[in-house]
Amino acid sequence: MRLSPTLTTLLLAAVLAIGGCTPAAAPPASSRAPTATAARREAPISRTGMLIRRPPAEVFRAFVDPAVTTRFWFTKSTGALTKGARVRWEWEMHGVSADLVVEELEENRRIVIAWGTTVELRFVPWEGNTFVQVTERGFEGTDDEKVALAMDSVAGFSLVLANVKALLEHGVVLTTVLDGKPKGLRL
Repeated sequence: MRLSPTLTTLLLAAVLAIGGCTPAAAPPASSRAPTATAARREAPISRTGMLIRRPPAEVFRAFVDPAVTTRFWFTKSTGALTKGARVRWEWEMHGVSADLVVEELEENRRIVIAWGTTVELRFVPWEGNTFVQVTERGFEGTDDEKVALAMDSVAGFSLVLANVKALLEHGVVLTTVLDGKPKGLRL
């Protein structure tokens, strides 16, 4: 379905307003076009986060060590995340894979990967625990497609964070990535 430019602008503004996405590098207010027009032209950035009640080193390890990550996110990996590494992740249950490059890696603090878009995972210490913030940018396509991709990103990374939280805090393996899009289900 193709949305009208007005509906797209309103949808994008609503997404930006709820905090799941933010506009990229907005120009100063004095140089901007009217709000609705400016919102439509700015690429969305998806952002989500969650407190994981474990120390940063443990949470960081969960994302760089495929022996742990395959318990809450993807099913196969060609290797651990290290700076400059080229890695392939597979989601066998969905028949998809992603090739990525680890652009930056700061032990226990930050991971930046590129896989068509750029994803930054920040591990922020907070009261002996870790707040994980995931930011994705660089969505391409029409305005409608960018909004849809940003919304999917927020939803997907929220599920991943819930999964890692359940695993590290309670030893429970959730199946939200598997069950989020059951194979063959048509809605």
